[in-house]
Amino acid sequence: MKRFLLIIIVVAVIAGVMVFAYRAKDKTAENIPTNSSTVTDTNNVPITSKPFNQKDDDREVEISLPYIEGDQAFNAIVNERIMNGHLEQFQAIEPYEGQIYPYALSVSHAIELETPKLISVRFDIAQDTGGAHGNLVFDTVLYDRAKKRALKLEDVFTGNYAAVLSEKIRAALRHDLETREVFVEEMMLAGTEPRAQSFQFFTLRKNGVAFHYAPYEVAPYAAGTSTVELSYTELKDIIKSDYANP
Repeated sequence: MKRFLLIIIVVAVIAGVMVFAYRAKDKTAENIPTNSSTVTDTNNVPITSKPFNQKDDDREVEISLPYIEGDQAFNAIVNERIMNGHLEQFQAIEPYEGQIYPYALSVSHAIELETPKLISVRFDIAQDTGGAHGNLVFDTVLYDRAKKRALKLEDVFTGNYAAVLSEKIRAALRHDLETREVFVEEMMLAGTEPRAQSFQFFTLRKNGVAFHYAPYEVAPYAAGTSTVELSYTELKDIIKSDYANP
């Protein structure tokens, strides 16, 4: 009888240990965070903001980056463009003797288009390094979600697109800048020469393509920034079909 009871107790203990171990394993699995490498379809993953802030006696940095959980290619492109590009250039600027205020860098972003195929992002990069006034420049990323890469002008446009863009953007800028009485022809012509570099900061929008210019690029500092949006209809002869109706 005692031997029978002992067997029952041993069996019960073993069963209890097995149940506890199974539950512990199941709970551990539930608590494992989703690793980026395990996410295969990121089209339905929302774009969030990832902040980076840094402050010391010489510099102040505030950066907001778009971030997609699981999309390593998109996140790497953004990191390379902003953190390894603009931030490194800013940090390489040597403080001057007698500097009173810390140098400042601020990077914000706007999602100008988000579809299952494309993400178009504009970055506004403000920098103050002790001059008469701060500087503002643009950067842009057009991301192909299927190809997992950033697209360039030549990926989106075809034919003699630089000449066509130059003509259309010059007409729009002339009208805008003359209306605001800040038109300087030499600056506008120099910033819109018919070459790819003149149109490198562009974003796709719902109704057209926007081209962004910082102060001094096409007009005096007092004119501020300039953006020209050309409709997809206006661009029908030079825009590739994949991007004519995003």
